[in-house]
Amino acid sequence: MKPYQINLYLSLLLVAVGLWSYEASGRDFHTLSVPVIGVLLSLFHRPLKSGDTKIVKGAMLATLFVFILMLLPLRNSFLSGNMMAVFRVALVLLASGIALIWYKNFIRQTA
Repeated sequence: MKPYQINLYLSLLLVAVGLWSYEASGRDFHTLSVPVIGVLLSLFHRPLKSGDTKIVKGAMLATLFVFILMLLPLRNSFLSGNMMAVFRVALVLLASGIALIWYKNFIRQTA
């Protein structure tokens, strides 16, 4: 799979799960950060088609930011006992982790 495809799927997932979390949380505004990051990450889609490793590294950094950003909500979801919230956060963490691995493999192959 190419980096631009991974980026597109991750962006769509971030927007969908982020909006789902926004609705499920009673429209708490801090949950809107996830769909906003998904939209910002989607801006990498067209530049990633070129396959430039600098652009891939930028997308990788943004994805790493998402991964790190989701660690605290995962802990809070566990502590609150809300298993649907745990599922949503774990889904984003899993998708971000897979994307990071794909980006790293792409950079390794082009180097």
